[in-house]
Amino acid sequence: DEFTVDGSYRRELRPNATHGLVGANYVNHEYAGSRGGYDSTTLYGGVDHNFNQNMLGNAQLGYSFSSIEGATSEDSTTPYLQAGLDYKITDRTSVNGTLGYSFYYAENSYFNAQDRLNIGLGAKHDLTGKITLSSTLSYTLSMFDSKYASENLATIQDYEEIYIRLSLRGSYQINRNNFVDVGYEISHRDVENEAAREYTRNRVDIGWRLRL
Repeated sequence: DEFTVDGSYRRELRPNATHGLVGANYVNHEYAGSRGGYDSTTLYGGVDHNFNQNMLGNAQLGYSFSSIEGATSEDSTTPYLQAGLDYKITDRTSVNGTLGYSFYYAENSYFNAQDRLNIGLGAKHDLTGKITLSSTLSYTLSMFDSKYASENLATIQDYEEIYIRLSLRGSYQINRNNFVDVGYEISHRDVENEAAREYTRNRVDIGWRLRL
């Protein structure tokens, strides 16, 4: 079960160019049974800036103050960072990049939380008026501290997990509102913990998209 509250205040600092913001986020995350959970409050400030008509950047920086209940009851303070940059190279081609570091819930049964670093790169190109190609490459480093362990795993050690994903997509516009999409994705999970499973996964999909 997760309960979340978000709030922020945004103000224009330079007309049509720069906006500043401050915000707060609260999360209460509880797992079923006696596994435990956590409370986390994040305070941050940030800025959005239009460098020019082709480049837009944003950044948020702050700290997360967390209380984790599991094998032990621990307080933790971790940095919070979210940043992104979008650049339009030509009328048909654009690229983007993202960077993030945050306190996050664990996606396994051994820990109640993790410190997570995300790096992403993307590109999009309109091949013709009807055909669009796009790709994304993401890198996620999950850092599991022993103080984040579930209640029944008091002796587990720190470890890290790496997840890499590459996605390629093509879209064909049938008419104004209908599209056919085709995609391919390869992902790889690399872990230090012998109890967790490494894998490489390939996925192909095709779908229809409707724009309302």
